[in-house]
Amino acid sequence: MTTYSLPFGRSADRTLYLGLLVLGWLALVGCGAPGTGESTLPKRMVRGGWLAKNDVGEILSQPTRSAVEKMTGLGIQWVALGPEVMMPDIFRPEMSYGKEVDSYRTFVRWAKQQNMRILLLPRIESPSFFKPPFPFRADIQMLTTDHTDKFFANYEAMLLFWAKFCEEEKVEMFGLGLEYLTLVKEHPDRWRKMIASVRKVYKGKLTYSANWYEEYKAVTFWDTLDTIGIGAYFELNVEPNATPEEIRTQWTPILNDLKSLSQQYNKPILFTEVGYTAFHDAARYPWKWQDDLSRPLSLDHQADCYQVLFETFSEQPWFEGMFLWRFYTSPEKRPRYDYNPIGKPAENVIQQWFRLPSMMEVAPQTSAP
Repeated sequence: MTTYSLPFGRSADRTLYLGLLVLGWLALVGCGAPGTGESTLPKRMVRGGWLAKNDVGEILSQPTRSAVEKMTGLGIQWVALGPEVMMPDIFRPEMSYGKEVDSYRTFVRWAKQQNMRILLLPRIESPSFFKPPFPFRADIQMLTTDHTDKFFANYEAMLLFWAKFCEEEKVEMFGLGLEYLTLVKEHPDRWRKMIASVRKVYKGKLTYSANWYEEYKAVTFWDTLDTIGIGAYFELNVEPNATPEEIRTQWTPILNDLKSLSQQYNKPILFTEVGYTAFHDAARYPWKWQDDLSRPLSLDHQADCYQVLFETFSEQPWFEGMFLWRFYTSPEKRPRYDYNPIGKPAENVIQQWFRLPSMMEVAPQTSAP
């Protein structure tokens, strides 16, 4: 059984591994050009986390401040926000958004005072998702040409609303959507048009968060964005409580596939979402978050999943970073099994890696088109 008296987990060899990485970084820092005084510190990749509000009151509450302080202590430098875009029916074009814009503005200004960078990614939510047959965002589609036209007109207006907000508040990255597989496959030209419209009002980095299952390969407009965004809940073909080595082996073909995608479009890859529950089969089913008494918990396995994730991607020059799913303003109210890493061994693993400078070296990437 794994013990976590040492922050890296499964055995003391992780402490040795960390020590070698630190020594490697110190060697890198010390080998700058003699007499120039120039720093050779590596560039920083995105170390981000999704913030979810589960306390009462305004977005910028005292629990929110405490949550961001905790995230900062783990080495997180980016916070991701997902303003809701409400669709009463996923087969009709009506949507509403923006009612909390002033609260978001207050939070963003405060967070930037804390030296946090921001990803803002509006998310369609709908009561349709909670009714049989329980569709999700990939199933959103319009049933007539007229409704399709109205949907994209409404969606573009929503994007421009938040793009202007992002430009005004100097938000560093704006996400155009997530998991809309049907809309992406059937209407790529409409996405290109919307991206062009957004670029006229927003000068920061643009991404889209494609689902790990099929969608990231179905997107054909990656060339118009600054980074390839993926919600990276990849299923790894391992048994419950798999060892780190077993987990690592299953990442290899995915790693090669993502490298090829990055080379195809000459764009870096960003995990716009990635995270693990505390279930014993989290590596196999990282997207299964619901309560299930038949699935035992394993906090050690959750920590191992993060450990291997960092080991696998930290040194890839085409990898831009990740946003961990997720952190809560009141984590004590969350069930033990869920993604929240606070108070679990995974917290130590995240802190050790996110605060390790040698992990953060990334090659220069292409600029916006």
